[in-house]
Amino acid sequence: MYASDIQCLNGADVTIQNSNIDNCTQGIYIYNSQPKILNNQIIEPTNNGIYGEATGKRPLIQDNKITKSASNPQYKQFQGIIFGNYTRPFITHNDISGFYHAAYLGGGTMSFFTDDSYVTSNPNNRLINSRYGLNTGWGGKTFAGKGSLGANNSIYNNSTRDVNSYINSTIWAQNNYWGGGQPNSYVDGTSFLYIDPILTFDPWEPSEAPISNQLDIEDLYIFVPESGSNPMSEPNSDFLDLLAGIMLERDGRINEAVLHYKQMVNRNVFVRPALTSLVSIANEYDRSDMLNYFEELLNNRADLKESLLKLLAAMHLHRGNYDETLNLYDEIIMEYGEGYEGVSARLDKFFAVINYGKNITGAANLLLEIESIKITDEELLIRKEFANYLLNGSTKLNKGTESVNNSTNDNGLPKEFALFDNYPNPFNPTTTIEYSIPEASFVELKIYDILGGEVASLVKENKPSGKHSVKFNASNLPSGIYFYRIVSGNFTATKKLILLK
Repeated sequence: MYASDIQCLNGADVTIQNSNIDNCTQGIYIYNSQPKILNNQIIEPTNNGIYGEATGKRPLIQDNKITKSASNPQYKQFQGIIFGNYTRPFITHNDISGFYHAAYLGGGTMSFFTDDSYVTSNPNNRLINSRYGLNTGWGGKTFAGKGSLGANNSIYNNSTRDVNSYINSTIWAQNNYWGGGQPNSYVDGTSFLYIDPILTFDPWEPSEAPISNQLDIEDLYIFVPESGSNPMSEPNSDFLDLLAGIMLERDGRINEAVLHYKQMVNRNVFVRPALTSLVSIANEYDRSDMLNYFEELLNNRADLKESLLKLLAAMHLHRGNYDETLNLYDEIIMEYGEGYEGVSARLDKFFAVINYGKNITGAANLLLEIESIKITDEELLIRKEFANYLLNGSTKLNKGTESVNNSTNDNGLPKEFALFDNYPNPFNPTTTIEYSIPEASFVELKIYDILGGEVASLVKENKPSGKHSVKFNASNLPSGIYFYRIVSGNFTATKKLILLK
């Protein structure tokens, strides 16, 4: 099918299964929800395959094929799977190829290459034929092979790097296949990457039904539940500390898990993953006591202020406290200005305003502010690109009467009616609108505000067949979203334009 995207927003914890999503713009968009995305084919998306920002929530991405041809001109701009903003996704047995990043997991995500019961598929994910295979940044933690947990991935034939860890991030990627040798990898001085031991065979060859491996809590024999912490100080103890909490959650020992994660915060052990886990528990089990806990931490842990404010905002949004969510984002913006944290909070606020508040004008003004800031960080640029998509929509879709296929007859005249995207868009204060008609017709072209009120009439007369253009000057109008609509005979079409002053 031709599609803009499938959107799972604000608690839409649905299952999307056994679908073919072909030649879409975006494949599936996840915001503030934890759907199960199972056994789908997302083929040749113009932009991303699956894009998710769901703080403290646990979407499951399993058994999907997500591919883009390397010859596609958009190949170098988009991601097969991308999660950010403290999401806790489960990603297992997916086949991804042909993107800028096969998998990008940033912004404090805690990602597991398992299902949501922490069962590892064998073979697991295949991330190939992209520019980057697996990338984790900005405090992300990715479990893509720690012993048997999340292992058996095939990550190879990626043109720049197979695996990349940067800015306070950690990737466990043991027992994976890298194409027959060491991976082409990078890790900066603030991050960690663990790849040994390496598989010498490709789990995907020959292709077989997945064989699952489950990690048992008995493997964590040094964990002492009564103390609420792992007292060992050996090199792997921090990892085992976090894993112990995860296993307690899996086994339904929630009060013990809460105690354990709080102990990790007290001892500065994987603090942000521990906090993300507490938000996940708060959302899953309606633990309002977590709000008080985070607010108390704000008074004592200045080093965690940005993370605590973000996570508090997510808990409030989960409970429908929209205004409080925006206030918390504003507090981050005031504190951190135009640094990474401040820009990230502006994007957080944008996504809340457009997805939850449904305030298109407010979102447009936020995007204008974001566009005015010089951004060089890759993750922020990816998020800004997606924000533009949400606000502006696709310029490449063929939707019924809104056809952009302007083929001509032998005499050079258009074969069909068409309304084209205005340019530039966004604009200030003028933009050009083009349309074509295959025969002489009476044409009306009008501009409407977001409430449906007419603000301008650009064309209202008979026009000869051919392609026409008209200028729209909006110097007397405020910034915001507007729509232009053409009516000619039985043909009608409407498109969106954005005025940003």
